[in-house]
Amino acid sequence: MLSSDKNVAAIGQLVETARHYVGLQKDYLKLDVVDKFVRLLAAFVLLTLFLIIIAAIIIFYSFALAFWLSSHIGHVAAFSLVGGFHILVIVLLIVFRKPLIERPLVSFLANQTLEANREQREQLATDIQKDNEQINTLWNQLSTPQPHNTKGEWVVGLINNSVTAIDAFLLVRKLMKTYGSLFGRKKKH
Repeated sequence: MLSSDKNVAAIGQLVETARHYVGLQKDYLKLDVVDKFVRLLAAFVLLTLFLIIIAAIIIFYSFALAFWLSSHIGHVAAFSLVGGFHILVIVLLIVFRKPLIERPLVSFLANQTLEANREQREQLATDIQKDNEQINTLWNQLSTPQPHNTKGEWVVGLINNSVTAIDAFLLVRKLMKTYGSLFGRKKKH
């Protein structure tokens, strides 16, 4: 079974490496989520300020245009003409919202979320790859059959491998029964 001193040490090292691997994955995910959140929040604040300033400018210029036109065509007609222009602009924005608003906004948000802190992400990705290779090496050491010198060692190895296979099957069955809901299976009560 898996209880020889060499295997116990390898399993211990495998568990420690797996813990480190999970920690790196967690750090990578945190960094990615925080970076994206901060970028999107900053973009939202800037967009809000920009829209408020643009709205104020449009209001002041609209009043200026309406008062200038009122000296030529009257107050009611001038303000109606400026209001009609605003309605026309709103209708055009609604009709052409995809090419004028949605596509540029989606492109901007995608660029903001994809431009993460590349150096830290690359370092974490490198560390994750190293841990993954170490886990694979340790797993291969545990699962590769050892050469046998005598028939007695061969029989013991065969029995050991059989018991290990049964033990692994029972462990997987127990894990699937307990945590099957994580893999899309419904838990039986």
